[in-house]
Amino acid sequence: MAAYYSPLAADPQPRCYRGKIMPRLLLTLFIGISLFISNTAFSNDIVTFDGCEYTVIFPIRVKLTPVHTSGIESVVAITSCKDGMPILRAECQPLMEGAKVSNDMIVSTLEEQALSIGLTNVQVIVQTTDIGIVGTFFGKKIAGGFEMAQMGKLYVGERSILNLLSTEPLSKFPSKKTNIFFGSVRKK
Repeated sequence: MAAYYSPLAADPQPRCYRGKIMPRLLLTLFIGISLFISNTAFSNDIVTFDGCEYTVIFPIRVKLTPVHTSGIESVVAITSCKDGMPILRAECQPLMEGAKVSNDMIVSTLEEQALSIGLTNVQVIVQTTDIGIVGTFFGKKIAGGFEMAQMGKLYVGERSILNLLSTEPLSKFPSKKTNIFFGSVRKK
């Protein structure tokens, strides 16, 4: 039979419980947990776009990327999956002067967007609010073996259209971050 040395066998009361070492360990642990919590706190970056009448809050660090769509230069604000879920995206485009956008146009645009990204069980609604016409779509998609939820909102104002998109696991939808994102849209 092999023998094992244990410092606990020789000293029934370990040194960490004597004197001031235990309070120091607890203090160090408390500081470490506090730093972790503060590093994982929400970002709450307010994002605005040139020529856009809306602002939106990103509760996760966001990256701004210039894009060119149909000859129009704009910026897309998007989070990275390396920063965790949900993945959030926002883009704002100017409306052509005198352009009229109907509810039917919004519904068909959102349905096309949802189907083009492969969503199933798509639901679309349109509402008139105090900040403009708001179209919302929701659908599901299997990605990497996980069932994902995607939700998009289209805010149609007097001179611009704000397009928001959220992607996250269906089991966590809607997360607190997604609720902050969609609930934060304001007119400037």
